[in-house]
Amino acid sequence: MGSIMASTSILIVFTALSAGAYGWKGDLQQTFIALAAYRFLVGIGIGGEYPAGSVAASEASGDLKSGTRNRWFIIFTNVMIDLGFVFGAFIPCGLILALGEGQGQLEISWRLALGLGVIPPIILMMCRRKLHEPETTKT
Repeated sequence: MGSIMASTSILIVFTALSAGAYGWKGDLQQTFIALAAYRFLVGIGIGGEYPAGSVAASEASGDLKSGTRNRWFIIFTNVMIDLGFVFGAFIPCGLILALGEGQGQLEISWRLALGLGVIPPIILMMCRRKLHEPETTKT
């Protein structure tokens, strides 16, 4: 459970840093470099999170009624990923529509869109603290 919590922590920290990325004295090029570095590290967190999360979901599905395990496993893994793609496209569009398209509003929009990305890993971490390691896997 330690590695999965470390991956989730990496996601939280570097997603938050991405939302607040700034270059030296507001230089746009340095802001982009900082953002790229933080997003690279977010990718490392995702690389540890995705396979470990799938395994954890598979282990947790052992407690479900036989005959329904595969359905719930697919819903909690693949369907959630697909919904994430949809929300990841529409939330920034909604923020731009709500805040406007001026120079300052666009910066607020992308920072807020990235900052909202901290919420799912925080919820995930709180849920994982309540999970216990299964002793045996039912088939």
